[in-house]
Amino acid sequence: MKGIFVDGQFKPFRQIPALPEGYPGPVIRTSTIFFVKGNFGRVTCQRLVSGPFEIWHSVYEVAQDCRMRFHHKKAFLGVHAVLEGEGYYEVNGFQPVRFQEQECNFYYLPLLDSTVQLEKRKRYQSLNMCLRAAQVKPYLAHFDTGQRFTKKLFQKEPVVLYQDPLLMGFALKGIIKEILTFTAAIDQQDLFLKIKIHEFLFYLFGASLPVDPIRPEIKDRLLEVKKTIEQQFTQHFTIRQLARKSGMNTTSFKIAFKRAFGMAPFEYLVEVRMQHAVSLLQKRDLSIQRVADAAGYKSFGSFIKAFKRRFGVTPGQIKKTFPNES
Repeated sequence: MKGIFVDGQFKPFRQIPALPEGYPGPVIRTSTIFFVKGNFGRVTCQRLVSGPFEIWHSVYEVAQDCRMRFHHKKAFLGVHAVLEGEGYYEVNGFQPVRFQEQECNFYYLPLLDSTVQLEKRKRYQSLNMCLRAAQVKPYLAHFDTGQRFTKKLFQKEPVVLYQDPLLMGFALKGIIKEILTFTAAIDQQDLFLKIKIHEFLFYLFGASLPVDPIRPEIKDRLLEVKKTIEQQFTQHFTIRQLARKSGMNTTSFKIAFKRAFGMAPFEYLVEVRMQHAVSLLQKRDLSIQRVADAAGYKSFGSFIKAFKRRFGVTPGQIKKTFPNES
């Protein structure tokens, strides 16, 4: 994106070597900085390209009421998150929507063309994660909502994951903070961001489960099984044991669980274990063997294989991306 339109007038970005004086946002290492200012105020963008991912963090310091339009001939596939302030968005292909602070959504736009109304003497921060279809494909396949998204995506039609923006919870906000404040070795940055973006996508798509026709009493029993998996993920359950807890036979249980939560029971168990393993890898004093044990794996080799299948890298590679604890 070469610039923005402010009240119909194009304002080109210029690349600057350092963040402007008084900049109120985070400092993203190795990013390219773009800047524009005028009577409307000033806009500072940090662009970080990391492998297949592209991150844009933008701060808008607004001096007068204005409409900003963002236009790019390339398609956009990814996350838009509002970190500070709230704005009324008009996105090509969708009804106008108001993004509140700490809300996000996931879009595919064949042509990026959106406008937002900003108010004077206010500050706004946003984050865009630009992705490729290959990175999103596993989530589209695992979660039922992804089937509708995939159809629109392949037809090159505009599509959004949520009808209304999602209010980000503690997990999503924490992941964004880690992405924006990465402090480990620069040569580990690409790997770190890959893991964090995939972690963000898991929580984002996992929260997008549709309302299903499962009877309330059955849904309550499934929620109990889900809670059991989350609290006792080190246990080695059989599908029959989990089905018995739900009061269903194994076939009905597997179908109902995936319909309710978007993943098969054992897929969900593995995901819970993997997320716990990633959190433990941040503890520098824990060996990978101990992490494997704590994540519920009897076999070290099975843990390594499952981890690499989930994240595409080994636990040792991930461990190196986290800074030493003080």
